[in-house]
Amino acid sequence: MAPTDLMPSTGLRRAATAERHRIDRIRQRLEARQQRLRDQLEEVRAELAGLEERRQLLERVIGPSPAPATQPHAEPTGGTTILRGRELRERAAQILFARHGANAEIHYRRWLDDVLSEGYDIVAKDPPAAFLTTASRSPVVVRGAEPGTYRIDIDRAEATRRALSEAEAELADLAAVIAREPNPNSSLREHRTRLTAALRRLERDAAEIDRVLTVPDPGETDDEIRVYRAA
Repeated sequence: MAPTDLMPSTGLRRAATAERHRIDRIRQRLEARQQRLRDQLEEVRAELAGLEERRQLLERVIGPSPAPATQPHAEPTGGTTILRGRELRERAAQILFARHGANAEIHYRRWLDDVLSEGYDIVAKDPPAAFLTTASRSPVVVRGAEPGTYRIDIDRAEATRRALSEAEAELADLAAVIAREPNPNSSLREHRTRLTAALRRLERDAAEIDRVLTVPDPGETDDEIRVYRAA
């Protein structure tokens, strides 16, 4: 066997390089997400500490509060719609964009008030914390410069579409590499599995961003939708 036959094929080197770049991008996103979660945790801790100080002050004045006579987390009645999970995340982002447009930095408590004023409710032990944890995960919502503020970043729409296009192209290239290899190794197949999963996630994010950034104007028909309203 000639020495050159022992060298990795051009397709394999290309796939390995693409995989390394993919890992770097994922790591950067995860590190950014980790920092956002740390910041959110600090906000929650600060709010809990402030509430505890106020509660202790009130107890010195009026004594300990009595035990609640009813379940504190009972479902609201009277036409209020409960939001949870993906529905909460998406509807909250839609309201933030519809009321304030793009790039307006809004404190999450005002954002929550906007959602509640639309006739929605969040059932949780700590509704503000539950709201912030869920709503801030929207693929089109980013943290503002001031603590506790968030904004709609319409640039995320183009960035997500671009990442989706790159993932589709990379998957096509990888499929071609695998097709040329008589016995593709397990790392290539695993890479294809991961890339396919990432592609599906990007497709879901792109669809959600489109739903958030598509805001109907009053008086317009369903076919006359205003998209990407400026702040």
